[in-house]
Amino acid sequence: MPRRAVALHLNRNMFPRYPMTTLSARRFPAVLLATLLFVFGAVPAAAQDEGPADISVLVFEQGRPVPGLRVEIGDASGTTDADGAWRGKVEPGRTRLAVYEHALALAALPVELHEGEVAQYIITLTGPDRKALVSIESSHEGVRQPMPRAAGDASVGEQGSGVLVGRVVSTEDGSPVTGARVFVSGTPVEARTDEDGRFRVEVPTGRYAVSVLHSEFATRTVDDVPIQEDSQTERNFELPPAGLELAEYVVVEPYIQGSVTSVIAEQRDTAGVANIIGTEQFSRAGDGDAGSALARVTGLTLVGGEFIYVRGLGERYSSTLLNGANVPSPDPTRKVVPLDLFPTGVIESIRVQKSYSPEMPGDFGGGVVEIRTRGIPEEDFLEMSLSVGGRQGTTFKDGLTYEGGDRDFLGMDDGTRELPGPIAEVIADGGTITEQNIVNPDGLTPEEIEALGESFPVIYDVDRRKVGPDLGFSIEGGKLFEFSDDWTAGVTTAVMWSDSYQARTEQRQSFIPLGDGSLRPNDDYEIERSTRDIELSGFLTAGLQYTENHRINLTSMLLRQTQDETFIQEGYNLDEDGIVRFTEMEWEERELLSHQLRGEHTFGFLGDTLLEWDYAESRARRDVPDQRRYRYDPDSESDFIFSRRSDNIVRRFSYLVDDATDYGLDLKVPFGKGWFSGNVSVGGRRLDKSRDSSIRRFQFDGVNRIPFDVRRNLNPEEFFNPEFIGPDGIEIKDSTRETDNYTAQLEVDARYANLDMTFFERLRLTAGMRVEDWSQNVTTFQLLNPQATPVVADLSAEDRLPAFSATWYLTENQQIRASYAETIVRPDFKELSPAPFTDPVLNREVIGNAELVPSDIEHMDLRWEYYPEPSELISVGLFYKSIVNPIEVTVEAGVEQRLTYANADEAENYGVELEWRKSLGFFGDFLGIESVWDRLYVAGNYSWIESEIFIDDLGILTNETRPLQGQSPYVANLQIGYDDEERDFSATMLFNMVGERIVEVGVLGAPDKKEQPTPDLDLVFRWRMFDLFDFKAEFGNLLDSEFEVRQGEEITQRYKRGREFSLGVSWSY
Repeated sequence: MPRRAVALHLNRNMFPRYPMTTLSARRFPAVLLATLLFVFGAVPAAAQDEGPADISVLVFEQGRPVPGLRVEIGDASGTTDADGAWRGKVEPGRTRLAVYEHALALAALPVELHEGEVAQYIITLTGPDRKALVSIESSHEGVRQPMPRAAGDASVGEQGSGVLVGRVVSTEDGSPVTGARVFVSGTPVEARTDEDGRFRVEVPTGRYAVSVLHSEFATRTVDDVPIQEDSQTERNFELPPAGLELAEYVVVEPYIQGSVTSVIAEQRDTAGVANIIGTEQFSRAGDGDAGSALARVTGLTLVGGEFIYVRGLGERYSSTLLNGANVPSPDPTRKVVPLDLFPTGVIESIRVQKSYSPEMPGDFGGGVVEIRTRGIPEEDFLEMSLSVGGRQGTTFKDGLTYEGGDRDFLGMDDGTRELPGPIAEVIADGGTITEQNIVNPDGLTPEEIEALGESFPVIYDVDRRKVGPDLGFSIEGGKLFEFSDDWTAGVTTAVMWSDSYQARTEQRQSFIPLGDGSLRPNDDYEIERSTRDIELSGFLTAGLQYTENHRINLTSMLLRQTQDETFIQEGYNLDEDGIVRFTEMEWEERELLSHQLRGEHTFGFLGDTLLEWDYAESRARRDVPDQRRYRYDPDSESDFIFSRRSDNIVRRFSYLVDDATDYGLDLKVPFGKGWFSGNVSVGGRRLDKSRDSSIRRFQFDGVNRIPFDVRRNLNPEEFFNPEFIGPDGIEIKDSTRETDNYTAQLEVDARYANLDMTFFERLRLTAGMRVEDWSQNVTTFQLLNPQATPVVADLSAEDRLPAFSATWYLTENQQIRASYAETIVRPDFKELSPAPFTDPVLNREVIGNAELVPSDIEHMDLRWEYYPEPSELISVGLFYKSIVNPIEVTVEAGVEQRLTYANADEAENYGVELEWRKSLGFFGDFLGIESVWDRLYVAGNYSWIESEIFIDDLGILTNETRPLQGQSPYVANLQIGYDDEERDFSATMLFNMVGERIVEVGVLGAPDKKEQPTPDLDLVFRWRMFDLFDFKAEFGNLLDSEFEVRQGEEITQRYKRGREFSLGVSWSY
């Protein structure tokens, strides 16, 4: 396992003092940053030279931490935790360190400890006989600890060895550094530099991390240094003076992919502005999918449980990558893939890149969300998990349902809802249902049409049944194959299933503007809605690795999400001047199938040149078979009568398939000597996307032929059956619209170059350019009239997209970064098609606009970052975006007032972001109760966001200027956690709140519709029992705040989700 060297600061006076600017405009940020440092205790207290020694012991085997081992040193003892670590205070003097597994001694060595010494003993168990190799790193100068040798240990000569030589100099003037200590990780090897700064040491063959320490210089570590038998390896070091950092000792800790430490380290090292979250944070927060996890990231808002708004910009301004490759979307209304489709069980980490860099797609607005899946395992494992949960107002209460199929629990229709065979035969190859007559002799006879109508299953009745608990199950496993010291392979697989329910009652009202800004009530409905969500996903990754330099991975995943929704909408309708009732049943299957092949190759003989390549094929699919909707109108003799409207009793079949092929090649060549270092990156990429969307609609005519007393029956199955279907009764007809079918293609050829340079280890500059040649085509055609001219939207261009960034390293754990970039945002396929559709989030009919053009965006970012510890951070950032031709949802003039899309003139988006994660151990130091406060931490973020859009051609819109749709003025997250590693227990409290945002713009003088803030509070508990079982208890939406959408002073939508709970248990081997 790779390890990362992290330098700890021991003295408050180690930091250089810089003159403070006297400009009044900069005084407030300076005071703010100083206050943050003071409040969070950012600079640790000075190291003490007296008192007991502070000893840490870390034990690893096959790259994994070893928990549960007993450590004894002097009068102190304990067991290693889940990270293979133990830490304690030991009185100075000569003593003995021993590590035991049960009664078996794995390592034992004499040690001599000094007052105030801080030392770490890194023990690596190797081979089948578990030989112990010990590396010691201490703050006490001039001490060389005796090294143990396991029984039967082979000598260096028997194992084979090589020679490591090098020279250590100062970056300031190139002078030699005398007396520097050179450590080779995982071995007892230590050397000191001579008067010329040179060292020479014999090392067993293998690959090592080599660290150089000196009290007057910052520590430096070089990973993956190869030592070959009977050969000499040279590694030179340049150490910056202690003006940057005085590292009196170094802690080498395990670098675990997906851990808090690893994602913070990556966020710190990136050239741009980014936020990264990993598996450890998913587990702490109890997040089950990528969407809910991302809602806790700075400046991100989760909308509809599926889509992420980055810095207030809608989902069209963000894009999603899967392991660096573009993925298609199964959602017909949006170009981004719904993020709730990705279960966190297959995710290693998620990177949100907020500032643009040339290796990314040029279609970049608010940011890019890159989901990175799990790789091959580092050891064999098997884990099974089971969960059960419920929701207030849903579980064990009556919910709406209807007759379904036998495989509904798997989220797969068994044919109950599929298009009947006789209908499918007639409409094959663009056919339709038409009656035979003189003009159309090839049409269908009345008897054939009757048979078609009778072929539909008679399922319309909605029933009420008691809802059971939510259930979940997963099984994951991995196998590691070690063919030799250099060749390894592995495979990881997972299968996940869940079945959950939600029932709610919501109020919906609509209003008519009167022209003077006031509103008159229109419709007033109560909606009873029951939703069942079934997820079934499979994941497989296999990889082959040669040393640390060459990797090839194959990843395949099938993500399926099915939603079965039933609702009854009842209330006052102004047109009917009475109470009407709608019923709808919808089964929606969404699926993403992706195959990816990736390679990564480092060529040491070419100066560690890195070559990366990937090829990905993905298909997204959405299938909505047999959606049924019918209506009852008010009746003078009873409450309701089945409506005679022509759009009643529609059975709709929707199908969408979206394919993407994405492949690319990236080459990075490092260079540098002395006071500068850097790399040049070049690459190319090709993306081909295609979409085929179709809708077929069928409805029954002749409802007025059914007797009134029969139509008053609230169960349509009593009259939509063979008894009433026929030439003298109701007849089936094809009501597919002219714009119900479209195809689309997108082709992008991209190439880029980027230069990344660091000067004096103080200043990092990057500059690059991406060039994209692209073309986009959307063709909407009349399926039932092939001779009609299709509606075609064609866009194409060559875009040159520059990007620049700079990072100033104030110290080795404090930096300021700035960036500038230019990008575009292309319209979505659906936004260019005039095919009308119902937006599932807005519940409104929307129509596209073939005249849309791409939006051009300028990005500017500035952020200060501070990392007190490897798992801590504090940052303050500013951002600004200028958008030309932003795409916004607007309202068509006319009676229907359908939503559509239009380019506005320009818009601005800017704000401030604050993020922190800090242990509360410094309170324990102050209060003298370290054991409690060391286990507590606080994390969170706050974003203040403003935007303004300018509209010249106002049309029927109310406001010439307003915030961007979906932009909230603030986003706040707070997390307070307690971790007791000794007892394997943790508790986390999470709070989230988002400011009001526009969900629909106002027209004809009416105010905008705005979603109101809904604070959310969750609790998550985790504990381990019997060293076999891990338990997790989650309590969600504890405040159960009411969801509201307001239009001025009026409420247009209101409901509550209900409090949630779940209990899970997992067993791992």
